[in-house]
Amino acid sequence: MHQLLRDLHMPFSLLLNTQKDTHLNAYHLVEEPSVPVMCVTLHRPARNLKIMLQKKGIPTDHFQFIDTVSLRATTQHPDQDTTYLWNHDLTRLGQTLLTKGSQIQGPKHVVFDAVSTLRYQYDQPTINRFIHQLQQRLPNIHANGIFLNEEYKPWIPNLQFTKVIEL
Repeated sequence: MHQLLRDLHMPFSLLLNTQKDTHLNAYHLVEEPSVPVMCVTLHRPARNLKIMLQKKGIPTDHFQFIDTVSLRATTQHPDQDTTYLWNHDLTRLGQTLLTKGSQIQGPKHVVFDAVSTLRYQYDQPTINRFIHQLQQRLPNIHANGIFLNEEYKPWIPNLQFTKVIEL
C-alpha cells in the first residue's frame, strides 16, 4: 500500500483534488496489487481508463470497474472485470457498488473517477447526500473511499473527509 494511504486509519475517506494533467497520477496511490480496487468510472469508459493507466505503467489487474459511461457512449467492449451501468443513477450505482464490494473479501479501495462529473446531472446537495451515504456504508464492506475531483470544478466543502490532498 502507498505510504500516504498506510498513514491513514482504515476505513478512510480521501478527497483528491487533481488538475487535468495530474489526474491519472492519483492512481499511483492504489497501484500496489496487495489491496483490491473497485473503480467507478463516471467520465470515461473503463476500457479507455485502463489503457491510459497501463500507458503510465499503472497495473490494473487488481481492479474491478463499474462503468457508467460506455453504454451511453455506445463504446462498450465487454470486459470480465467490468460491470456496466446505463447512467449515473445514484441509487443503482450505490447498490451495485455495495453488492460488488461485498463479494470481494478483505480490505479494498473504492475510487470514484471523478465526482466532479456528477455536477452535470445533479445539484451539489444531492451529490453531498450520495457521498455522505457512501461514506457511512463503505466501512460495512471493508472499503476505503477515494474520491477524485477535477480541480477546475471547485469542491463545495460540505463534507468531511479523513484527508484532502491537492495533486
